[in-house]
Amino acid sequence: METLVVSKVSIDLPSQLEVKLVLRSRIIKCATYLFFKMGIRRVTMDDIAGECGVSKKTIYQHFKDKDQVVLDVTKSFLDKEERDLDDISKKAKDPIDELVQISKWFRSMLVNMDSSLLFDMRKYHPKSWKFFQQHKEKCVLCSMVNNFDKGKELGLYRQGLNVEILSRFRVASSELPFDDDAFPRNKFRVSDLQLEIFELFVYGIVTDKGKKLYETYKKQELKKSI
Repeated sequence: METLVVSKVSIDLPSQLEVKLVLRSRIIKCATYLFFKMGIRRVTMDDIAGECGVSKKTIYQHFKDKDQVVLDVTKSFLDKEERDLDDISKKAKDPIDELVQISKWFRSMLVNMDSSLLFDMRKYHPKSWKFFQQHKEKCVLCSMVNNFDKGKELGLYRQGLNVEILSRFRVASSELPFDDDAFPRNKFRVSDLQLEIFELFVYGIVTDKGKKLYETYKKQELKKSI
């Protein structure tokens, strides 16, 4: 008589914690999409639940309130931004190429971003705004200072520039296109404003050598867009 031997098959199922983390990440992704599309104030928890295909109760199981959703979306986005900018810095041929690629990345992000987003964050979600400002101080400002130092060393930027002032100016000016009083959204595109402000900044800091290099990169980017 033959004996039937049954082998045990081990199936690795995701743990409860892993399932929660995946769902939480999905909610953050859906909320990010809606905030960029509509601004923060107009988006409700019902909107987020509908976009994710889950109940509002499920949203509240992962987030205390909308303020926490905004904060976690902010942290998630800025974490990705930091990785993206670090990658650009590593791949850049020189400091001017780095500025051009960062500006290009920024404009691609602005295309899908409602101009009221930063205003809403500043007015209605101070914790998120504070985190955003701290991120600029720690990451973006430091990156700009490093770019200036390398550019001056290579003779691409003018000597005698006040690096700290101009670095802070560049970071602050990146938010100027979102000022609806100065630039009404029904009259100006944020991406166009960003490009004009960027060019004004670049031409103000470069040497003749840097200007020639920048204009070479501009022609290359123009050819890519045709």
